[in-house]
Amino acid sequence: MDFTHPNNSSAYSRRKPAHRLRRVLLTLGILCLSLLLLIGLAPTLLSTTFARDRIVASINTVLPSGHISIVDWSFSWTQEQTLSGIHYSDPERHTDVSVSHIRLSSLWRLLPIGKITADISIEQPSVHIPFLPLAAPLDKPDIPLIDPA
Repeated sequence: MDFTHPNNSSAYSRRKPAHRLRRVLLTLGILCLSLLLLIGLAPTLLSTTFARDRIVASINTVLPSGHISIVDWSFSWTQEQTLSGIHYSDPERHTDVSVSHIRLSSLWRLLPIGKITADISIEQPSVHIPFLPLAAPLDKPDIPLIDPA
């Protein structure tokens, strides 16, 4: 009877690389499936209120002045993308922009595979940008006039 340790047996050492390869392949398979699941669920995850609030907050932090708000949005791979209640206001520049709805094609049509065709619909846009008087009147143009003669 052989009482050697399994680590020292030749049969165990021959099976060890195959077992290790199987473990690596299983790990890679699980990672690939997880990545595919994450990509497949990305529109659903982005459509949540939590994701919308985080993304809008990050946009507002990079805006030099003003504030953007979006009441609702919905993303899908096969149906249209919808953004509702979009509003941008900038009290410093006296600017106010609002859009009732923006509708885009499905994400499948927006993928860069072959010809990209996107349908975009903007409903009820409203833009308010006041025209402020110039600080000083322009008596002389900065560009010299060329004499045609």
